[in-house]
Amino acid sequence: MRLVWYLVRQWWGVYTADPLTLVDHFIQFGTSTGLSKSRCSFMHLIWFATSWVLWKERNNKLFRTKENSFVQLLENIMLLSFSWHKAKFVTSYFKYHDWC
Repeated sequence: MRLVWYLVRQWWGVYTADPLTLVDHFIQFGTSTGLSKSRCSFMHLIWFATSWVLWKERNNKLFRTKENSFVQLLENIMLLSFSWHKAKFVTSYFKYHDWC
């Protein structure tokens, strides 16, 4: 799953090493883009969406023997994070095409 995290970082133009602990990963992912509180919150939304998609993929592999490609997983992360963003910020000017 490291490749998925790499693809997400590449999508946002953030390049960092993976920390060893989950808490450090969460903190680093949000703060690696600068110190703006809104930007940190924004990146944490991406982190949660990525974690959720990876959790669902894990369950698909275990219980349904179904596996998505890394590109499909990234597309799922993009769609889920966009829908969560739009649900929270209804008046956001982002369109899905811009988001991707």
